[in-house]
Amino acid sequence: MKTLDKEALKRWDAYRENLIKSTPVPDETPDVKKKRIKSLLADWQAFMKFYFQPYIDAEFGSFHKEAAKRIIDSNDIYAVLPWAREHAKSSFCSMLETYLIFSGHVKNMLLVSYSYENAVELLMPLIINLESNPRLINDFGKQRRIGHWETGKWITTGKVSIRAIGLKQNPRGTRNEEVRPDYIRLDDADSDEICRNPKRLEDAWKWIERALYPTMSISKSRRFIFVGNIIAKHSIITRAMELADYYRIVNILDKNGQPTWKERYTLDMVNAMISKMSYVSAQQEYFNNPITEGTVFDEIHYKKMPPLSAYRFLLAYGDPSWKDGKRNDYKAIPLVGMWQDEFHVRKAFVKQCTSADMAAGYKMIKDFVKTQCPVYYFMEATMNQDEILKQVNEEIFAQNWGFAILGDYRVKGDKFSRIESLLQPLNVQQKLWFDIDQKDDEHFKRAEEQMKAIEPTLSAHDDFPDALHGAVSLVKEKMAAMIPVKYGQRQKNKMRM
Repeated sequence: MKTLDKEALKRWDAYRENLIKSTPVPDETPDVKKKRIKSLLADWQAFMKFYFQPYIDAEFGSFHKEAAKRIIDSNDIYAVLPWAREHAKSSFCSMLETYLIFSGHVKNMLLVSYSYENAVELLMPLIINLESNPRLINDFGKQRRIGHWETGKWITTGKVSIRAIGLKQNPRGTRNEEVRPDYIRLDDADSDEICRNPKRLEDAWKWIERALYPTMSISKSRRFIFVGNIIAKHSIITRAMELADYYRIVNILDKNGQPTWKERYTLDMVNAMISKMSYVSAQQEYFNNPITEGTVFDEIHYKKMPPLSAYRFLLAYGDPSWKDGKRNDYKAIPLVGMWQDEFHVRKAFVKQCTSADMAAGYKMIKDFVKTQCPVYYFMEATMNQDEILKQVNEEIFAQNWGFAILGDYRVKGDKFSRIESLLQPLNVQQKLWFDIDQKDDEHFKRAEEQMKAIEPTLSAHDDFPDALHGAVSLVKEKMAAMIPVKYGQRQKNKMRM
């Protein structure tokens, strides 16, 4: 390997110095020390909190505890940890690996990443702690025996081999005396280049399957661990999940809209972070939900619109979502009108909110139109959604806003199919337009993000496209009903008297 970047070396030297200063050795008798070490080796949480005190700023989450138990208790495990950004994936694994080394579970470890340089970077916290952590040295002695940063291979005084390798490097010859690798961590193995290119992904997977995994013994202990978040639908980590003995997808928010790592993050912290990111970026980084833009709606069309008075009528159609809260589905209301043969989106409300907030969204649309054009107000009301319709109308009546929402009880088919079949042709033919004067509005931005994100097999939010389908289909029905039917007039027979 080439000489490591000088800035990286300086960074790791600073890490080492801080580690030495912040990890004081306890003053105790040999007997007390012996009992303490035995106690720590019997409890991985106590072990990590004692030896890595400066780097643990919160209690472990349920997902940390579950993963640790699975990996420690099993001598043969194929595990995948698809955890969201900032959920301590790599640092947790480094601490767990230190515990496994000193508790005698690991003798030959490989750390694999998309490049050799990245593998070395990811391995550095473990190596520096083995070399320089005062508490580890006090209890177990200095661990570095042979190895240099430039080689990417270390052997501890306890004869544990640790090696960094990049994807598709030759992993053969990784035996430590007669011990084959018994622990392999693939960390950050996916890259954008690999995931975008099916051949490169296939080649990388073949290397993992045919060259890397078989370096482990059939009859001895083996722990094969994938770590990372899901950056693409087709990726190394999603392939690994299909084979895993254990995996748990960890998003920043759980199914109830609360922080998964509640011991570290509050909902306000999460909301503040996500609010400054686009929907697509937040879904990939924090929700393991990579979104490929432009698969159905490759472009959203904007232009200057006619005055509101030019429309025969406008229609506001709401999708109330299934759950009532700030971190579940979005409540979406597009305001749509038909002008000549085009459908125009003039205003939008797209927000994760309560039913009362949705009522205020309808009021916002009413205030936008004022008296310039008649407006129909609808809401999807199939299945359990009629209860939300009732709540929204109660709020409107309580506030005396002077209008009401009608329920749309039409039976609908598959959501994606009807959105794609109705809206995509209109968009391709440039018959579906969005008001350019609203382009910088926060609701319009969310609407565009959801339009570009929609895909048949991906769990992106699709509340706005669903509501837009409802609006356009109702506008079409009403316009068709308003066209007068012309009956032929019977001609008078001039021959008859």
